[in-house]
Amino acid sequence: MHFNDKQGFTLLELAVVVAIVGVLSALGVSGLQKAVMNDRARSAADELAAIFNQAASIAKQRSDSLCFMPPVSANNLVLRVYNTEDGVCDGDTIRVFPLDGLTVETPPRLDKLKSLLEIDAEYGPARDWANSASGNEALFVPRIGLNPIATQGFIGVKVNESRHAAVGKGAFSNYFQAYVCYNCDDDWGGPWWISHR
Repeated sequence: MHFNDKQGFTLLELAVVVAIVGVLSALGVSGLQKAVMNDRARSAADELAAIFNQAASIAKQRSDSLCFMPPVSANNLVLRVYNTEDGVCDGDTIRVFPLDGLTVETPPRLDKLKSLLEIDAEYGPARDWANSASGNEALFVPRIGLNPIATQGFIGVKVNESRHAAVGKGAFSNYFQAYVCYNCDDDWGGPWWISHR
């Protein structure tokens, strides 16, 4: 007669292993969700900077003053011909840039970014390019030998409750800078805008 010496796991040992795997996977999922949200905010900031750089390129190709009409819809940015005689952004639509799944953000979340861009008061306040008041539009004026670049200002989008993305330009900058706010729901010390790229 042969006896089977093979021993298996007890139910208690199996339960302990399952519990350990569950705790580790919960920690991993939480970290992964944060990483995905941070990556989405960085991608949104890059997308905004790319849109503004593309608008400057279109203005250079057309040799025409163009502007982003302040968003009537929070889902897209409308590039138009700038009416130089009247000083308003109401010309023909050149291109519509969709902002898929993002909402255009207005202060107070952008107040700290605004003050960051206003290094020198001599150049005036940084414009909120999302503000519908006349004179706030991002204006691209062709310059001989240089890319058209908007006056100092900013526009931001809300990625989710705690993550925001923006593009801005200071008075001394010749390019658009992407910014990300990772803890915009922190009312104690934030929001803190970090230059991205």
